[in-house]
Amino acid sequence: MTSSGVGLSRRASRFLALASAVALASGCSGTAANPEAGGTPRPTSAAPTTAAPQTLADLPRGSAEAPYALGRTLFLGDRQVELESKPVRILDSPHAVIVSDARFSLLRVDKRSFAVETITDEATGPPVLDPTGRHLAWQQDGQGHPEVVVVALGRSGARSIARRSFPATPTCCDNPFQVVGITTPGDLYAALPGQRRAWVWNVHHGQGPREIRGLRGGFLVDTTATEVVVSRGAAPLSVGDASDGSYRERVRIDASEAVSQDWVFSWLDGGKAQVAATDPGGESPSEVHPVRLPPVAGPPHELPSLQWLDADAFVLDVTDRSGQRALVRCEAPSGECEVVLELDRRALVPE
Repeated sequence: MTSSGVGLSRRASRFLALASAVALASGCSGTAANPEAGGTPRPTSAAPTTAAPQTLADLPRGSAEAPYALGRTLFLGDRQVELESKPVRILDSPHAVIVSDARFSLLRVDKRSFAVETITDEATGPPVLDPTGRHLAWQQDGQGHPEVVVVALGRSGARSIARRSFPATPTCCDNPFQVVGITTPGDLYAALPGQRRAWVWNVHHGQGPREIRGLRGGFLVDTTATEVVVSRGAAPLSVGDASDGSYRERVRIDASEAVSQDWVFSWLDGGKAQVAATDPGGESPSEVHPVRLPPVAGPPHELPSLQWLDADAFVLDVTDRSGQRALVRCEAPSGECEVVLELDRRALVPE
C-alpha cells in the first residue's frame, strides 16, 4: 500500500516505473497484445443495485491492529516506536513489522516487544514479502550479477534460508534488475524489463532461477498469492502462472483492478466499486456484486492500495470525498465493508 490517500498500488507503481524503464532502454513502448488472443473473457460490468455509502462515516467499525508510520514514528495499536530514519516502505508479517528506509536498510520491529533490529544494511532494492508474511526477499549486490537474499521471518527473528545469483546484466540505470514479488508457494519472480527478460526461482528448492518463456514481449509488474502479473504496453494486464518457467494466462485485468483466485475488484464510474467472478463458467453472465464503499476522492485511473487477505477478503486504503481516510476491510461476494483503522492523510501503511 502507498502513503497517499488514493495512491498507486504496488502493481501500478511498479508498472509505471518498469514501463518508463522499458521506454528508455528500448526507445519505444511495449507492443500491445491482441485482446482476442487467449485468456478468460473480461467480467461483465454492472452497476451496483444497492446505494453505496457516501462517506467512510457510513460504514460500520471493526478492529485490526494494523501498523502505520507518521514521519519517523511507527504505530501499532496504542504503542509506538521512534525510528532513526523515516520509513519509505513498511511490510506487515505475523510477528513483526518490516521497515525499509531511503537507503533500503531493512529493520524488523517485533510486535510483542517493539524491539528494533537490523536485518541488513546492504539491500540495493526494495523488499518483497510473500502473502503469508513469512518470507522476505530483497536484492543485494553480487559478483557481476544481481543476487537475491531470502529470509524466513519467525517469532524470534529473521533466519536466512536462501541466496541466489541471477543471470542478469543491467547495462545502465534505465533497465535495472527488479525483484517483482514472491508467491505463497515460494516462487520468487524477478525481471530485467529493459531487456524484456524475467525469471522464476522457487526459494524452497535447490534448482536455480529459470528464465520465463511465453511472455510475448511483456514484462512482469507484480505477483498475486499464486500467480504473476504481466504488462504488454497498452493492453490489459495479464495474470497467469509461470512457476515452471512457461507463462500461461488465466485472466486479464485493467490497472484499476485487483485480482484474487476467484474475484476481480473493479472501480466503476462515479468512484463506486464491484467484484466479479474471474471464471463464471457456463453460458451465464459473470457473477457481479457491488462493494459497499463510499465514492473515492478522485477518479480511480489507478488502483488505490489494495491487499487481498485471502481469496475472498481484502483491505483497501480509501479516502472519501470529504477527505477522510481509512483502511477498510471488505468481503466478496457480499460486498460488505467495515473501517478497521482511521488514518492521517500523511500516514504510510503496509503494502
